[in-house]
Amino acid sequence: MHSALSAVEKSFDSDKTNFNKVVYVLTDLRRMDWESSTKSGSDKGIVQTLQSIADKAAGCYVVDLAQEVENNLLIEEVKPLDKVLVNGVAADFEVLVRNLGKSDVDDVNVSFSVRGSLPIKSKIPQIQAGGVGVATFSYTFTDPGKELFSAPVEISLDDELSKNQDALIEDNTRYFPARVANGIRVLIVDGDPSGIFGKSESFYLSKALSPGGPAISGVDVTVLDDTDFDSSNLSEYEVIFVANLYRITEARAEGLHEWVQNGGGLVLLLGDQIDEDVYNDVLYKNGTGLLPFKLSTVGGDEKEEKWVYIKPEKENHPLFRFFEGDNRQLLDQVKVFRWWNSELEENEDSVSPPNVIASLTSDDNSPAIVERQTGKGRVLAITTPLDNDWNNFPENGASFLITAQELVRYMSKDMASEGMISVAEPIIFPVDVREYRQQAKLLRPGENDFERVEALPQNKNNLKDLEWTLGYEKTDKKGIYEIQFERADGSGVHSLAFAANIDTGESDLRRISVAAIRSDLGAANVEFLPFGSPVLEQEADVVRSEMWKVILIVLGVLLLVELFYGWWIGARR
Repeated sequence: MHSALSAVEKSFDSDKTNFNKVVYVLTDLRRMDWESSTKSGSDKGIVQTLQSIADKAAGCYVVDLAQEVENNLLIEEVKPLDKVLVNGVAADFEVLVRNLGKSDVDDVNVSFSVRGSLPIKSKIPQIQAGGVGVATFSYTFTDPGKELFSAPVEISLDDELSKNQDALIEDNTRYFPARVANGIRVLIVDGDPSGIFGKSESFYLSKALSPGGPAISGVDVTVLDDTDFDSSNLSEYEVIFVANLYRITEARAEGLHEWVQNGGGLVLLLGDQIDEDVYNDVLYKNGTGLLPFKLSTVGGDEKEEKWVYIKPEKENHPLFRFFEGDNRQLLDQVKVFRWWNSELEENEDSVSPPNVIASLTSDDNSPAIVERQTGKGRVLAITTPLDNDWNNFPENGASFLITAQELVRYMSKDMASEGMISVAEPIIFPVDVREYRQQAKLLRPGENDFERVEALPQNKNNLKDLEWTLGYEKTDKKGIYEIQFERADGSGVHSLAFAANIDTGESDLRRISVAAIRSDLGAANVEFLPFGSPVLEQEADVVRSEMWKVILIVLGVLLLVELFYGWWIGARR
C-alpha cells in the first residue's frame, strides 16, 4: 500500500496539470497496513504520504471496502521436529494453526497430504481466540533412489470449517517442500586407527551412529584416516568428527573453517594423540580459529584409579535430553579418568563467544564440552575422546548410543525446511556446473508445461568460480515450484521442490479505526467514505466543484479574442 501511495505522490511532481486530479484510496483499513513503518526507500510513512497527496490533489477520498471480521484461522507454520528428513525413517511434524478471531473454535480438522495422496487427518479439539492449536503428524518418506529427493506436502484446514467460521480461505492451505535425504552424512576422521577389534579411535563412535539391525539409524557414516582426510571433499558431509587426530594442516583448517561457515557441524574429540602446539597455532589462533579454547595440559590420573564425572551446565541442552529425570543416574555412571585442561578467553565484545555446555567435577571445574557458533555452522569440542582410553562412556551401552545419535542431529544443519519461500520472494539456488547443466526446467503451481530457466555465474569477471546461481522471480502464485536439473554427465535428472506460501502477516485482518487515522492526518483535506457509500456521487461533486476554473479560463480566452478582433477591425479602418 505504501509503495502505491508513493507512486501516486510522485505522479504529481511529473504532471503539472493536477488541478482536477482526484485520488481515491480503496482500502480494507487493515491495521498492519496503516501502522506500517517507512518503506520503499521513502522517508515518509503512509499517513505522511497521504497528507502530501491531499495537499496537491483536487480531492482525496479514503474508501472503506470491508467490514469488521469476526473469525479467521490460518495455518501459521509446518514444523518438522528433526533437522533432517531421512528416507525410510519416520518423521514427526507439528502444524501450528492460529485463531485470529474473537471467539473460540472447536474441532479443527487438519489434513496432511504427500504428493497428492490420500490425506492423513488430525483434529485439534479447540483453539481459543487469539491462541494457537497444534496438530501432530508422523510420516515415513520412502524412495528407492540413493540421493536427496523432494516429496511435496500440502496441509489444509477442513473446507466446511472454512465456509462457516473463516473469513479468509486463502491462508487455510500451506505447502511444504519436504527434502528427504538417505541419511545425515557423517565423516569420522580416525586419528588412531587400528586393525585390532575395538582399538581404533572411531570404533565405538561409528558403531553407535550406524549400529546395524532392522531399524534404520538415519546416519550415513564414512571413516577416513588422516591421509585420505586431506584430499576429501568436505561438502559431501553435514557433520565431521575429528577424532584424536595428531595434527591438522593450515590448508585443511582453512577448508574446515569455510565449510563450518557455510553450515557444517564440526566435532573435535581431543585425546592422547594430538599435538597441542599445532592445535593452538592452527585451530585456536588466539581465539579467531575453530577451536573454542586454548589447550594447556593433560589432567587426571594416568593409572585410572581416580576419576571425575560430567556435570551439565545447560540442563535443557539437546545433548543431555536423554539424561533428564530418572535417567540422570546413567550420566553418573560415566567416569572420566583423563582430559585436556583448557583456557577459555572471556571476551564480552566477541560476536560468538564460546559456550560451556558441560564441565567436569574436577577441583577447577574444567570444561568438558564447549561449543561456539561460526557463521551458519557450529564447532563443538570435547576435552576427552569418545573411546574407552580416557573414559568409560562407550561401555555404557544405550546411553552412549543415544547421546551419539543426538549429537549428530544437534550438529547437523537444518535441511528439512530448505526450499521454503513466501509468494513473490525469488527462488535463489546455487548450482555447481561441474555436477549439473546450466539450463534447467521449472514447473509452476497448477501448470502442466515446463519453462526454461538457467543458472548464471555470480561474478562474470571470474568464470573460474563453478558455483553459479539460478534465480527465478515469477513466484506470484502459492504452491509448489518444481525445478528439474539435468546432470552434466547425462546420467539423469535431479528434481527439487520449492514451496511458496502467503506471508502469515497477510492473515491479520484487524482493522484500524477511522478516528485513529484522522487524528494522525490532522487538518489534511481527506474525506472518508464508509463501507457501502456511493463513490460516483462524490466524483460528480468534485467535477462540478472544479468546473468554475474551466469556465473562467474559457471566458478569459473569449474576452481576449474579442479584444484582438476589435483591434484588428479598427486597424483596417
